[in-house]
Amino acid sequence: MFIAVAIAVGVLVGIVRGGRFANLGEAAFRVWPLLVLGVVVQGAAAFTGDGAVPVILVSYLLLLAFCASNLAHAGMGVVSVGITLNLVVIAVNGGMPVRQDAIVAAGIAEHEEVADLDFGAKRHLETGDDRLMFLGDIVPVPLAREVLSFGDLAMSVGVAAVLANLLRVRQRQSWEGSAPSSA
Repeated sequence: MFIAVAIAVGVLVGIVRGGRFANLGEAAFRVWPLLVLGVVVQGAAAFTGDGAVPVILVSYLLLLAFCASNLAHAGMGVVSVGITLNLVVIAVNGGMPVRQDAIVAAGIAEHEEVADLDFGAKRHLETGDDRLMFLGDIVPVPLAREVLSFGDLAMSVGVAAVLANLLRVRQRQSWEGSAPSSA
């Protein structure tokens, strides 16, 4: 859901700044199939059971390659940082650790109910063995009943920035008459 909110915010900011949807058609992305493949592979990870984490890591590498190929778009570097932060914590911990207190603070469950939650293929409840927990899912978002990581937050800001900048009106720069004349 956080990416959907980021998209909505990016579009809103872009429109408020005078942007137009028509400008999206002018946006050129390099190796865009990597984006599609990364999203599809991440979705497929839900169906891979115990082998989900390596599949998720592959999806993040595909998405990171897409971002790296498109760093010319303002905000794409921030998206890359977010993806990298999530990739690192998932790789180190064999999945994204989720802090119990954050689950409760987000209103997802009460303390005694947390152990019964299904965390899916990508996440697991934080244990004493997890490392880099400051990069894990520790940020409660009660309004959305979600727990996010700092990587998720960075990706959201980056996605919003990319969209806002793609929507803005492109100013065509005229060099005519701008150079000093030699008379």
